[in-house]
Amino acid sequence: MKKIWEKTKKTATVAKAKVEDTLKKGEAEEDPDFKVKVEQLTFMTQKANAILTAINNYKSVAQKLSVDATVVASAYSDAFTPEDSPYKQNADQFKTAADDFSTIINNLVESRIPQQVIQPLVNVTNEITRLRLIEKKRYKNRALLNQAEAHLKTAREKCKNVSQAEEAAAHRRAKYTKYHNEFITGVSTLYEKRGETFGASLNAFQFYVVETTEELKKRIASQLASFPYTQLQGQIPSMTVIDPVPEQPAPQAAQQPATA
Repeated sequence: MKKIWEKTKKTATVAKAKVEDTLKKGEAEEDPDFKVKVEQLTFMTQKANAILTAINNYKSVAQKLSVDATVVASAYSDAFTPEDSPYKQNADQFKTAADDFSTIINNLVESRIPQQVIQPLVNVTNEITRLRLIEKKRYKNRALLNQAEAHLKTAREKCKNVSQAEEAAAHRRAKYTKYHNEFITGVSTLYEKRGETFGASLNAFQFYVVETTEELKKRIASQLASFPYTQLQGQIPSMTVIDPVPEQPAPQAAQQPATA
């Protein structure tokens, strides 16, 4: 029993080695169109992942900023007593506005961005995963096709088992062609629609950036109606004015020690 197992194991190892050797030999002879599609799929993978990473970072920052704003507003509100007018009133209004705005930012981060901004990109990554599986099947069947054609050549030379070898080669060629065409067509469709796909995500993201700004302005304006913004414009420096970078002093030349 042990000898049979060892023989079976050896046969499987040899077969695997032949397939791997066929794969390596075939890499240099790969179809040019297939190589282009692999590059296009790699491009789509890199760009989709880069955007997803950036969007997820943005979500984290936006949510943290809204939470921090409510914490700051609460801290100011708690610092004043009713006698501290108008600061207590302004702080309470600011807290109400911050809490209100935090609610819609949470909805943006938890629902709208995943649904409208991220989902088109997830659809891309799901399709990439599907195409990568097809690519692996194509790769395997290409190696097996090369083997089948080699066996067919040998069978014809020896005039032995030719029909069986022809049938095996035809079967493998059909499977290889199926996966090859599916991969080429799938990548072509995905790549050609990249503008539309990434554009849908971009449109949604830009919409929410603008809407965030508009809602912030609207809600702050309504809650802080008594805040003397116009009056303070002449007293507090604007964040739109960039302070000049102070000039760095020129490095002093090292002094030579006095000689005796």
